[in-house]
Amino acid sequence: KLLQELKLIREQGWATSFGERIDGVSCLAVPVVDRQNKVVASLNILGPYTRLRGERLMGYLDVLKEAARGITGRLGILDS
Repeated sequence: KLLQELKLIREQGWATSFGERIDGVSCLAVPVVDRQNKVVASLNILGPYTRLRGERLMGYLDVLKEAARGITGRLGILDS
């Protein structure tokens, strides 16, 4: 089951957590990658499940992805 979940995370490019690490907390995470597409860090948003669930949590996905790309670029990891 874990391997299936990791495969899905790799394919979609993001991961969520609902109370897995901290009870009552939702989390959305995206990777920061290097030139070889190796994950070197992650960027995430988390908050109380009562405020961040479903569409509201996923509403931050594009913002997180853009920020992760910006971080990658500022670190000089990507050429462009």
